Amino acid sequence: MSISCDDNNIKIWDTENWECILDINNIYKEGDLYSACFIKEKDNIYIATSNRNKEGDSEKIKIFNFYGQNIQELDNSNENTLFLDSYFDKKSSKNYIISANFGRVKSYDY
Repeated sequence: MSISCDDNNIKIWDTENWECILDINNIYKEGDLYSACFIKEKDNIYIATSNRNKEGDSEKIKIFNFYGQNIQELDNSNENTLFLDSYFDKKSSKNYIISANFGRVKSYDY
């Protein structure tokens, strides 16, 4: 389970004993954390997060590994990412990140 907080932290909880197994702090220094989702790739699990800075002129989708390390940034635009999700296409064996904004939905080939 992933919980995004107003203080820009992501926490992953073990739902059997409610122990926090991962805490990624201060993900975005200039803005608010809006959404998060998991991406499974072979034997690895990644966490995608989205934000919008306080001035409203930048959006970043950051990818973290399960050790809390930021390994990639995907986008920089003037739109608001309110919702993230991931999709695995079995036919092409590819992961996609779905980003829903005010005016459109984007898909990123991960």
